[in-house]
Amino acid sequence: MRPLCCIALGLALIAGAAAAAEPYTPPRTAFGAPDLQGIWTNTALTMLERPAMFKAPIATEAEAKAFETMFAKMIGDSAKPVAPDTPAPPVVKSVENSEWVEMSLHLARIDGQLRASWIVDPVDGKLPFTEAGKKANAAANVENFDNPEGRPPAERCLIGIGTPDGPPMMNTGYNGNYQIVQTPDYVAIEI
Repeated sequence: MRPLCCIALGLALIAGAAAAAEPYTPPRTAFGAPDLQGIWTNTALTMLERPAMFKAPIATEAEAKAFETMFAKMIGDSAKPVAPDTPAPPVVKSVENSEWVEMSLHLARIDGQLRASWIVDPVDGKLPFTEAGKKANAAANVENFDNPEGRPPAERCLIGIGTPDGPPMMNTGYNGNYQIVQTPDYVAIEI
């Protein structure tokens, strides 16, 4: 009786593995296009360029935990979940912890792997600027606080921090939610 039970169990495991090995078929709209519709978010701690603490495109669990812990300490109490019926906090005179952070405080996972950066090629995880591009980028990033026009665009709210509105639509600490709607002729993204 026991060998028959083991054979049945083995066959069940093989059948389950075969079913799991089927290729993924994306859902389709009524008009046959891949269905992208829905509410999406791109909040995560994964950055465009790989921070120096990560040695490879895929982070280890230990690296991810260290990075997530470091980031949580940087932003403090604003990262803690708050129940909707919680009374408003008192008005404070300090800037510390004055922002609400609605992002995931974890690295993004793709196919179950922790991404150390969105850039995977080149292998260093950095934007591959030419020498001319490096000079232009350095000149553009000179901060001048003598007048409003000299201040960086992100500080003046001319661009989003993390540019959730794109292009490209990068992850950010807030406003990283999108609604995608499709018709046979158009795809609309509301940010």
